[in-house]
Amino acid sequence: MNTQPYTTDEVQTKRRIIEAALYEFEQKGYQGASLRQIVKNAGVTTGAFYGYYSSKAELFEGIVGVHYDAMMQHYTDVQESFAIKEFDEQKADMADVSRDCMHWMLNYAYEHLREVRIMFMKSEGTRFSDFVDRLVEIEVESTENFKVDLHNDMKEAAQEFLNIDYRFEHIMATGMFNAFRELIVHEMTYSEAKVQLELIRRFYTAGWQELFGGIF
Repeated sequence: MNTQPYTTDEVQTKRRIIEAALYEFEQKGYQGASLRQIVKNAGVTTGAFYGYYSSKAELFEGIVGVHYDAMMQHYTDVQESFAIKEFDEQKADMADVSRDCMHWMLNYAYEHLREVRIMFMKSEGTRFSDFVDRLVEIEVESTENFKVDLHNDMKEAAQEFLNIDYRFEHIMATGMFNAFRELIVHEMTYSEAKVQLELIRRFYTAGWQELFGGIF
């Protein structure tokens, strides 16, 4: 693979490869996609392709990886920033933090819609297929940490919530992030998706507020 700066013609060739790959991955997914077909549709030789990417896996990584990493990093950063706040501040900020984070992710997804849809729908066989599962793990860990702080802060009043275990938290987080995924994979406008996301967010926030005893 070439490691030198690309010429103008080489940049255009790379763009053709990426465009052909996007179409092939959209149609067949990562596992079913044919590198030979990508090369053919891009109008390049196999040898020329290997000047840009060493494999189909590296090509897929180049198309999807930056978006997987950006969305995952943002969600992780938000959770980590929230975790270091004082508990009273967490209670005051929870709804706003959740809203801002999910709307940021939706906006990012719609700015890179083809690539993110491929990540959600066509990435089986790659590290990207675990996107929802990873978010669920982070969310459940955050919920568990909040429960500890809640117990220390409220004692008896928190008992009902403390009876909720990991299984329930996992089910709720999975439902929420799969709902978010549905916004991306269905063909709706960004404006429509924003409305749906706000309904989803309000639905889950109301449920958690009930279980928390309305503390946020």
